[in-house]
Amino acid sequence: INQMRAIRPYVKKVFTCNCVRSILPKLQEALQTAVEHPRGPVFVEIPIDLLYSIQEVRANMGLSKRILAKNLPKNEQINCYVPDKQDPNTYFKSKTGSQPVFLKIKPHLPWWLKIYMQIKLCWIFGNAFVEKPIIKLLPPNTSSYIRQAFKVSKMLSRYKQPIIVLGSQSIQTKEQAEIIITALNKLQIPVFLSGMARGLLGTDHPFHIQQGKSNALKTADFIMLCGVEIDFRMDYGKKLSKKATIVVVHPVPALTKQNADIFWRPTLRIHIEPSTVLKKLSEEVTQINCAEWLKQLQKTSKEMSDTIMLKAYVSPNRKDPTKAAIHPIELGIALDHVIEPNAIIIGDGGDFVGTVANILSGRGPLSWLDPGSFGTLGVGGGFALAAKAVHPEKPVWLLWGDGSSGFSLAEIDTMCRHKLPIVAVIGNDAGWTQIERDQVPIFDDDVACILEYTAYHTVAEGYGGIGMVVKHGDSLVEKLERAKVLCLEKKKPVVVNVLLGSSTFREGSISV
Repeated sequence: INQMRAIRPYVKKVFTCNCVRSILPKLQEALQTAVEHPRGPVFVEIPIDLLYSIQEVRANMGLSKRILAKNLPKNEQINCYVPDKQDPNTYFKSKTGSQPVFLKIKPHLPWWLKIYMQIKLCWIFGNAFVEKPIIKLLPPNTSSYIRQAFKVSKMLSRYKQPIIVLGSQSIQTKEQAEIIITALNKLQIPVFLSGMARGLLGTDHPFHIQQGKSNALKTADFIMLCGVEIDFRMDYGKKLSKKATIVVVHPVPALTKQNADIFWRPTLRIHIEPSTVLKKLSEEVTQINCAEWLKQLQKTSKEMSDTIMLKAYVSPNRKDPTKAAIHPIELGIALDHVIEPNAIIIGDGGDFVGTVANILSGRGPLSWLDPGSFGTLGVGGGFALAAKAVHPEKPVWLLWGDGSSGFSLAEIDTMCRHKLPIVAVIGNDAGWTQIERDQVPIFDDDVACILEYTAYHTVAEGYGGIGMVVKHGDSLVEKLERAKVLCLEKKKPVVVNVLLGSSTFREGSISV
């Protein structure tokens, strides 16, 4: 299979190791490529003959004979390959009966093929075990752009209605998060968080404005976009005020001018880590008079949040509209009440996760993961596994849409085997609702959008986990609290299958 050709379009770069001594340098180069801007995945191919011992490869080439230790002839002198610096008797005694040893033989190969195999063997393993220094990864070189950060401080002090918008690419490390938090606390400018910057300022920070971003972008006189892409989520720049001074800070040069000069125009573009610019700003700017503006945005956000909460009425059952079902917003409110302050939240869904994200805040810096702008559903199981493995001391909550859960529900088995307890909540509205919102109005056809109220909790039990189902009339908070307790006591993953009804909350949302 030409896997390199299949994978190349989806990664930054592909690498192939052709001998054992090339593995370390290739991995170092691959890692350096991955962390350079724009950050992204790389692929390293290591052929199978580089992963086996030299004895195994030699035997497969026909240059020696592989035999199990228990089948060695007794009372005979054995001529076999022994690892360097090992005593043959000690080596043989260390072998159990089911382990292989490799006998020296006269190869039954044409002379030219024998020579080729010997040269190939030397090429694969030559200098393979010479120690090499580990080279530390180099940070991206952005020093030439720091001077531009001083221009921002001169601009900012003149404005009374500034906002900062932080996106996923603004925070890549714990150190960057700490720098940004310190800088924002000094600047005291209204901040909107999006993507994986969610949770940076916790749940009740005075400068974090949760609702009303679109209106703020239209009325602000200074907009600083940090690690934000001007794509469909920003309406390609149409949301940005034509009168505002717009500063774009992004580590990727091309993304500082994404869709520029069509619907919006940047005043200043800075190709650098946003944490660097915000730190410089907080050191240079002494006072920003935007207290009234901040109060206005806080008031608008509070009013919009209250309006959303009022929509948490019972919604109709998708399969039988005469029956009642749980409203997605009601589930979001319950989750916000139950999820711990130090939890990591994984969002893997379309309409359900998009709805809940309007209510549920990330609990802290680097505590929110989702599929990103490309909507690559199915990452939830893997994300949750990784989060719990890296942070076993933290609760991990996985929010699955019913459609997206189908891609990685089998990871419940992995969680059980590796004793990684997480709580997975499936917002089960029996459909691909995000797609349906666009498809039905355009084509008047719901083909492939309708699912069933599948018993995902039973599936979880089949994999060894704990399953729970929540229907209309059950106490959401009590059930979710019970899931937390079971997860801790039993040290097993818990799947809470919440049967949701139809909702008009996200009508008109884009789906592709």
